[in-house]
Amino acid sequence: MNKKKRKPKFPVNIVSLYELDKDELNKRQIFVFFLFLMVPTLAFYGIMHLLSENWENGIQNLIMVVVLLLVLILQRRLKNGNHVYRLTIALLTVLIIYWLIEGYSGGTSSLWLLVFPLVAFTLLGRNEGTLWSLLVFTISMIILINQESLLGKTIYSVPFTLRFLSVFVLMGIFSFFNESVRAGFWQRLKEERNNLQSEIDVRKNTELALQKAQTNLEARIEARTLELLKTVDELKHEIADRKKAEDRFRQMADLLPLSIYELDRDGNFTYSNFQGYKVTEYTQEDIERGIHVLELFEGEDQERLIHNLEMVYDNKLPPDNEYTMITKYGKRVPILIYSVKIVEGGTPVGLRGIVIDITDRKEFEREILAAKEAAEKANVAKSNFLATMSHELRTPMNGVL
Repeated sequence: MNKKKRKPKFPVNIVSLYELDKDELNKRQIFVFFLFLMVPTLAFYGIMHLLSENWENGIQNLIMVVVLLLVLILQRRLKNGNHVYRLTIALLTVLIIYWLIEGYSGGTSSLWLLVFPLVAFTLLGRNEGTLWSLLVFTISMIILINQESLLGKTIYSVPFTLRFLSVFVLMGIFSFFNESVRAGFWQRLKEERNNLQSEIDVRKNTELALQKAQTNLEARIEARTLELLKTVDELKHEIADRKKAEDRFRQMADLLPLSIYELDRDGNFTYSNFQGYKVTEYTQEDIERGIHVLELFEGEDQERLIHNLEMVYDNKLPPDNEYTMITKYGKRVPILIYSVKIVEGGTPVGLRGIVIDITDRKEFEREILAAKEAAEKANVAKSNFLATMSHELRTPMNGVL
């Protein structure tokens, strides 16, 4: 079953109270208070006049009740009620003038006449309220002072006239200052509200700017992250390629019959191939724990090694590269060292070189020297033998000759 739509209780074009500012809402409250005070009063006196067969005044009062109710309905439909307030003040002005002309000096007529400035200032503000109050005061003063010539008779006494005009002036002055205070209060309230709204707008703009900056930052971070991931992948490939190259280098270096080494800037070993471990009798674990190059030499060799390594760092060729190395277990091995410096980023970071074991060559040199010495001894012996034989042979031959 289709549910029937509920009809709205009020006309759809009634302005919501939430759409009104504070000043307008305050005016409407005062306006409704005046109307609700006036409507039952006029209705009561209208009915009383009709019961007393005073048809003219009764109908007038009832017509005013209807007009005020229509004004109240109209005011509920408008967002700004200034036109309704002006219409109400205009009708009240006409009504007051009518009362004065007809001679109504008591009851509600006098009451509404005296509260007119308060109503006018409250609903229309200080400027329009002043104009309307001066208009009513001027017309009332003209009627009261010239009532004989204008009305053809004297209705109001002089004391009444003075009291009426004095009270009207006092009410006007009171309403003027009251409206000034009220207007100043609402003006300050509006300024504070505007300032608060400005701060809210600034905060909103700041939040939007921050959100935009955050969005841009997130986008930049995401783009940068993608770049970094790409760079990381490239570095991984580069590291893998470099590792493959290092593995190939190490495999080839381990196959060489020469010892290959690397030193850092402080002189500590950082790498050695298989032949280097074999010659020095040290292991890779020993190098990882730390071995200084001077630990393999002693005495004069240490001093020459330090001097020669500094010459390599200065791009000079050492005059002597032959040393006696002491292995891990104290074995003395004659070697030749050839070194070059390692440069990274324009800065020397260490040395790289080869070590040649010349033990066999030294042994061969010793054998050559021993053979030479034996040959020299044999040559001397031969010379001595020949000299002796020459002397031994020459003596008999001289006798024979």
